[in-house]
Amino acid sequence: MKRPVKVKQRKILEKKKYIFRKTAFLHQNLQQKLLVPLRCLFSQIGNDKFELHMLPDYVESVLTILKDDQYVHQLDLSNTKIDTTGSRLLSELLTTNKNITTLVLNKSGMCGKRLKILVRNGQFEQLETVVLSGNTINEHDCGTVAVMLRKSKNLKRFSLRANNIEENGCQELAVELGQHKNLRELDMSWNHIRRHGAINISRAIKNNLSLTHVNVSWNGFAFEGCSALSEALENNKNLIELDLSWNRVHPPALLELMKGLCRNATLQNLNLSHNPITPPFTSIFLQALFDTNFTGLTEIIMEKIVVDHDFPEILQKIQEHQELKVIFEKALPLRVRPDKLRMEVQGSAVFNMDPLKLLYLLKEKNRAQDFFNKINKDNNDVLTIDEIQTLFTDMGVSVTRSVVEKIMDFMDTDNSGSIDLGEFLEGDRRIRKMSRDFARSSRQQIKQEYNKYSRSFTRAHIDPMTFQLKIQEPKQLLPPIQSREPSISPVMR
Repeated sequence: MKRPVKVKQRKILEKKKYIFRKTAFLHQNLQQKLLVPLRCLFSQIGNDKFELHMLPDYVESVLTILKDDQYVHQLDLSNTKIDTTGSRLLSELLTTNKNITTLVLNKSGMCGKRLKILVRNGQFEQLETVVLSGNTINEHDCGTVAVMLRKSKNLKRFSLRANNIEENGCQELAVELGQHKNLRELDMSWNHIRRHGAINISRAIKNNLSLTHVNVSWNGFAFEGCSALSEALENNKNLIELDLSWNRVHPPALLELMKGLCRNATLQNLNLSHNPITPPFTSIFLQALFDTNFTGLTEIIMEKIVVDHDFPEILQKIQEHQELKVIFEKALPLRVRPDKLRMEVQGSAVFNMDPLKLLYLLKEKNRAQDFFNKINKDNNDVLTIDEIQTLFTDMGVSVTRSVVEKIMDFMDTDNSGSIDLGEFLEGDRRIRKMSRDFARSSRQQIKQEYNKYSRSFTRAHIDPMTFQLKIQEPKQLLPPIQSREPSISPVMR
């Protein structure tokens, strides 16, 4: 009497038989076409993940054998140009095979009529991850994508990266995103989302309390989007990671965003890289987080954003009380020397600055007469061109001879070839006056430009019904933030 075969051995035997049958089918259907080596297909039969990066001629045969495949859970059709027939077969596969939970369609041409066929005929209840990146999906396809979201009730990860959603395509899509109850991760980067589109996406983040990871980088959220996103951060207490890099977040937009950040205790990772944030506002931003004593941020990424000299000191104070990692650009010419309580200039990171401004920067907070005595090494009461050159060398700043000559031409009023104390004091007074005049004219010019072309220096209130912005002039750009005791969030527990 034969011994009964163990259950595990029986399953292995059944899998081998299945692989043999499917391999024979593929060999019979694809060998005649001589399109590709079949080994790359045979090796994937019976695996958990099936990848197909081929031409439309293969798709029909491959999708046919996967209809009753009980082993595959991840289907990757990236870079496969799927036509209308392929869309119909894929919809039949998703309807028949309930084991597939991950569908990746990167750069597969899934847009327009092909996308409509897939969504109209397919069933997506079993899908947990859907990736539709790089398919040129535009505003006319957003209604179809919204239907797909409505059908995918168990969807947890959704990516529409690198498409053309733009401003007009976000309204219907945002409604479904806001109502989805299981969505955890959302990637809407590289979609030309601006103005009302940014407001709609922000409101979806506000309404969808299940979202934990959101990527909206490479769009144009700017002031309007950051105002709406600030409200979303106040309401969404489950968001853990937010990517706002390359989003035209200028200082006024950052101030609006800070209102929500300072009232959100769950956000841990924030990416603000490659945004036009000026150095003084980096310290204002960090100081506001420090003063509120309410934020849960553990990592802030600010690549290609230059900070001012107060930033490292504020960061050090914060790190004494909580764990916070900040990545920022160290390209500002000032740095703190731990061994000396003064500022120095990094030669490898000096901008193309005006020589007079650079000299004024090196002066720091010293009196003009003390600075003169510091430069005058031989104590002969006059400064020579070599002594000024030595000043820059000692401070670690590499400058050409023409830079030093320009300083000499400005301060040596009697053309004697040297600068006495009187000439130096007069030159210092003129440089300070030029600096004040330049700062005053710059502020006026910036205010005129922003008032003309944007709403950057106004405070926005968004009408929840019409999404229109109600504008009023603020008395202060950054009102004082009242510190309050943080509530204990699920993440902090």
